[in-house]
Amino acid sequence: MTDEIMSYENYLKLGVVKRDEISGVNDELFRSYLKLRKSKIELAREISARQQNGSNNQFNALFLEIQRGLLELYDSQINNIPIIINELERISKDAQSEKPDGENK
Repeated sequence: MTDEIMSYENYLKLGVVKRDEISGVNDELFRSYLKLRKSKIELAREISARQQNGSNNQFNALFLEIQRGLLELYDSQINNIPIIINELERISKDAQSEKPDGENK
């Protein structure tokens, strides 16, 4: 697998993303979602490696704390993107259903 962002269908086939996790995906927003997930995984690996290193100096402790904060931020953003997509879809459907009678014909 390469580092480039794969299509949504490829991620479905690999089981990385479940179809009900995000529906009607906007490509650009989905790419951002995947990049966030990838960054979160890389950050988690970095934290794990730093913890296993065992260096207990003050700088290392501060850096770990910052990384943990970033990890929480990634989690919140990753969890919000599917909600945002679903809300955008709902708004779009609502807007389409509110067309004046002349436009529906």
